[in-house]
Amino acid sequence: MELHQLFMNLLINSLEAIPKEGQIHIRTWQEPEHVCICIQDSGVGIPAEHLEKIFDPGFTTKGVGVGTSMGLPICYKIVEKHSGKMQVESQPHRGTSWLPIRFREARLTTAIRNYNSGGRGNRKSPLGRGVGVGHYVGDCIYEMQCLASAKGL
Repeated sequence: MELHQLFMNLLINSLEAIPKEGQIHIRTWQEPEHVCICIQDSGVGIPAEHLEKIFDPGFTTKGVGVGTSMGLPICYKIVEKHSGKMQVESQPHRGTSWLPIRFREARLTTAIRNYNSGGRGNRKSPLGRGVGVGHYVGDCIYEMQCLASAKGL
């Protein structure tokens, strides 16, 4: 459930940052001991002076009463809890990349296995290892699309 929260927070932030015709790209790949995920958007970007603060609880660039200002600090803690690392690259008016989010493969596999047994069916990937990280993130994207539709975005 934590990884679901991580992806939803990052995807919603990207969705809110992009113009109507903007794009969000998601890439997943595997390294010898890590599973990596990159989420990149074509949004407004994060000013350089804010990059050092974005993981601080209470820091926000959104207006008063918009959001909780806890999304990115929570994301950072989730990634750390799963023995991962999270980096951000951003330029104003050019978008933001969360790249790569690296997870120790064993920790991520356990989290996805728990997700599979949570009432979402017992699907299998072509590799026979259960649902892979790409399918997992895909489910988060589908839920984000439903939320965006409901909000009229």
